[in-house]
Order: sequence, then structure tokens, then C-alpha cells
Amino acid sequence: MNTIDLTAIILSLIGMASGWLNWYLDRRKHRQEVKNLEAQAKTIEAETRQKYMDLAKMYVDEYTKNIVKPLEGRVYELTKEVKDLKNELECVKKLACYSTGCHSRVSMLGTEKPEACGQKPKPSSTPSRKPPPSPCASRKPATPSVSPR
Repeated sequence: MNTIDLTAIILSLIGMASGWLNWYLDRRKHRQEVKNLEAQAKTIEAETRQKYMDLAKMYVDEYTKNIVKPLEGRVYELTKEVKDLKNELECVKKLACYSTGCHSRVSMLGTEKPEACGQKPKPSSTPSRKPPPSPCASRKPATPSVSPR
């Protein structure tokens, strides 16, 4: 073996050893970089989620303030109005039945004498009072209009 062959073998062994050492050290460095990048990605993802959650909370608060609260108030008002209208309708039913001399009043209300809405029953000692006039009694029957030719 010549010295040239021996030198070539030594240099090739040194080259392989340095290549393997560089690969090993770079691999560790690469793994550490990947871990750092993954940690940064998780941090950024958590921050982004928090921003979205804050934005969603802001939207919900605005929706509640500008839409839900006014509608809740309106629903309350309408519910009260419906209740009042139901009471008025019952009063109108009682008065209309009494004022037109309706005979189904006894079966509908179970009483013969109506009570004014929101008032106590009238004493029976005043028989001379007439029932209130019917709102429909003042209407005239419709007559067909015939145009002269």
C-alpha cells in the first residue's frame, strides 16, 4: 500500500465521519427548530382563537344591546296589550249580548244580568234602568242603490 492509497483511505474515513457528525448535529438542531416553530404556531393559534372569541363576544353584546333588549321591551308591551284587548273583548261580548237581547247569554256566561266591565254587579233594586243601547242598533239596514236610467 502506498502512502497515496493510505492517505485516500484516511481522507475518505475523515469525510464520512465529518458527514455523519454534521448530519447528527444538524438533525438535533432541526428538531429543536421544529419544536420552536410548533410552539410558536400553538401560541399564535391560541391568540387568534382569543381574538375570535373577543370579537364574537363583542358581536353578541351588540346584538343583545341593539336588538334583543328593545324587542324584549316590545314583547312585554304587546303581551300587556293583548291581555288588555282580551279583557276588552270579553266586555264587548257581554255588552253586545245584553244590548241586543241575546238569549244565548245565559248559556254563554251562566248569568242573566251582565256586569259592566271592571265594575261590581248592579243591585237588582233598580229595575227601571234600560240596558245600554247596542252599538249596532244605530246602523240603518243597507239599501241597494239603484241608479236611474
